[in-house]
Order: sequence, then structure tokens, then C-alpha cells
Amino acid sequence: MFRRLIIILGLLLFLLIAAAAWNIRQAGKPMNADEIPQWKLIQETQDSILLQSVAEPDRKTEAFLAGPSDRFGCDTLIMLAGAETGPDFFQLSPEIVEKANTILLIQPFQNFAKYLEKPEDINGWSIFDWWNLPHRFRKEYLQNLGAMQALIDYIQSKASAGRSRFSGRIVLAGGSAGAPVPAMITGFYPEKVSGLMIIFGFTNIKAVINNEIYRQGLIRLKITDSEEGLQFSIQRGFLKFLSTVFSVILGNMLKYGDIELYLSDIKNTPVHFINGDHDHLISDETYLPMWEAAPEPKSETWLKGGHIDPSNPKEVKRIINLMDQWAESKNLRLCQN
Repeated sequence: MFRRLIIILGLLLFLLIAAAAWNIRQAGKPMNADEIPQWKLIQETQDSILLQSVAEPDRKTEAFLAGPSDRFGCDTLIMLAGAETGPDFFQLSPEIVEKANTILLIQPFQNFAKYLEKPEDINGWSIFDWWNLPHRFRKEYLQNLGAMQALIDYIQSKASAGRSRFSGRIVLAGGSAGAPVPAMITGFYPEKVSGLMIIFGFTNIKAVINNEIYRQGLIRLKITDSEEGLQFSIQRGFLKFLSTVFSVILGNMLKYGDIELYLSDIKNTPVHFINGDHDHLISDETYLPMWEAAPEPKSETWLKGGHIDPSNPKEVKRIINLMDQWAESKNLRLCQN
């Protein structure tokens, strides 16, 4: 009887794990264009655009806009930004942003990410809430695509209507964890995008999470990967176990963020990569799949240093200059007058 109970419990545990794995894999499936939620522009001024979700009007995000006020038919560079980035960003390189239109789109997803940072907001979650978390992540991430698509459609509709500040030619750029969004949009609608830049981007989310948890664990424990002794071996073994478990779960849950899934669908759109040669997030397994999947014409720039630090104005200005240089080399920072 006891053995039968153990077998039944074991079977139930197996079924629960299998169901959880299936649920996570379903949430991590590659994005497709049909899933993108509809957003619209509800307000525009000389230096900002307010966007709103059609299905959920409470969802809003802002896009900050800079460019020459006395010229028309200008190309547009759209950069995806975090929630903490504001219009002061343009002051880092005013001479560059004034060449043509430059837009900083705040990710709607950032509001959800901030929400998860507050323990009091998730303490009352039910089992269903936790079960649905992978799909909630997916839904929230899709809002980024909806906002960017609405912004592109608005710009190109204004350009096609006649004399406008916009030419209709658009370059998309995203950095670090934000890089998949412009890559997805370009893969879905390559005819709408004239250029794509992936800034310090990475793929193979599973490998990134695995390496990063292990690296951060070594730092927290103040040990190295080469120290000898039983205690150090046990600590490293525990870190490897944790990093493997969490990377499998999160890597499969966020697999839709693997950029190479979308680059192969791009046609006739130049793609440029900017990376740091000592970036701890970049290795052959987290970069080469993107590079190999990207079609020609493609190019890359390797900078000395590690991963980009958005809090360092000098570093951000350097990246802005490089982005501008590449766009200019493709004749994508022009105005008609």
C-alpha cells in the first residue's frame, strides 16, 4: 500500500512537472505578427508623441522626438529606451539628433517590470497567477511591439500624405535586452524598415542566464572559478546547479527573445551590430547565431570594453555617435531640404 502511494505521488509529481514544462514552452514560442496588439497615437507635440493601447486604454507610453524644426522629409531613427530614460537623453549629442528625426520610445513593458520589483504587489498571488506568469510576460512584451508598430505606421502615413517632417524612411535600434523588439518588427515588416541596429544585443537567453547567475554567484560568495578546496568545490557545484535550473526555466520562458529567430526573415534591409570586446554577456554561443542568421548587407563594430552602461553619459554618447555614423553611411540621416 505504501509503495503504491509513493508510485502515485511520484506519477502526480511527474505530471505536474511535465505540465509546467509544457506551459513554459508554450509561453516561449516565437512571436508572430498576428499576435501584436493594436496601439494608436492619441497626442503629438513638437517634441513628444503619446501612444495608447486600443484594447486597454489605460496602457500608454511616450515617445520623445527631436529633429530640425525648419526642415521637412527627414529620415527617422527610432531607439527603444527604458522607463528611466527621458528627453534629457537628446542633450548628450544635440548636434547629431538635430541632423534628422530621432525618436526615443519608452518600452511599455518597463511598467510591468517595475511592478514585479515590489514584493508587496505579488505577495497575494494565487497559484493561478504564478502559473500564468510566463504568458503574462509574453503579453506584456508584445506591448512593446504594438507601440513600435503604431509609431512606424504613423510616421509613414504622415510621410505619404504630403509635406511632412518625416520622409518615411526609418532606422530601428535596440540595445541589450531591448534589442529583440526592433529585430522582431524588422523581421515581420522588412519593407517598412530601412535599417536595423542591434546594440550590445545577445541571443540564446538560456546560456546568458546560466552564465550570468554563475558569474554573479561567484562575486557574491567572493570566490573564483579556479580556487581549490572542498568548500569552494561545493559552493561552485551549488551555483552551477542553481544556474542550470533557473536558466532552463527562464530560458524556455523567454525563448521568443532569441533574436536570430527573426533576422532570417529580413530582406534588403541592412543590419549593423555594435558590441563590446569584453562584454560578459557576449560569447560565440550568444552572438554568432545572430550574426549568421542576419542576411546581407550586414556589418559589425567591436568596441573596447564591456557591456554598455546606460548611466555613463560618455559611453552613451559614444554609442549615439557610432549609430549616427552608420546611418549616415547608408544615407539614412537625410532631409529633403
